[in-house]
Amino acid sequence: MTTVAGALALAILSIPQKILLKAPAFALEGYIVPLIFGGVCGYLLGVLLLKNHSFFKRQLNEQEIAHRELAESEERFRLLAENARDVIFRWLLQENKYQYVSPAVFTLTGHPPEDFLSNPGLLEELVVPEDRQVFEELNQQIISGDVSPDMEYRITHKQGHIVWINQRH
Repeated sequence: MTTVAGALALAILSIPQKILLKAPAFALEGYIVPLIFGGVCGYLLGVLLLKNHSFFKRQLNEQEIAHRELAESEERFRLLAENARDVIFRWLLQENKYQYVSPAVFTLTGHPPEDFLSNPGLLEELVVPEDRQVFEELNQQIISGDVSPDMEYRITHKQGHIVWINQRH
């Protein structure tokens, strides 16, 4: 009978820790630890367990929110880039290749984005011979970190006509 009364007393002592820490009503950690270790020591261990449990739960919720916000931001960027009339691209300097090229490149060059992704030198190949030196000098400035706000050069469209390009960074 004493064991049952002690267990009941410890379970009742666990109720404040559940209320103060906003733990679920039937979280076993708050009852089992006081029952196993007994007394004030068990009660304090139960409080610590519930406090850590709620801390980790809060951390996971924050990570889930950040992940969801990042996914929403990426989706907004993708919608903008996919529907823009200007060509949007991301060039990886160290790897010397495109990471992304928007669909608008097809209208401008006659080549789909996949052509640029599979052949990173395609844009340079399209630049008209008279503008290649200027194009290469401007690219060297970009690599060295001295980025000019605008680059202007001509390319040959896949259908053979000349297209003026004003590239901004």
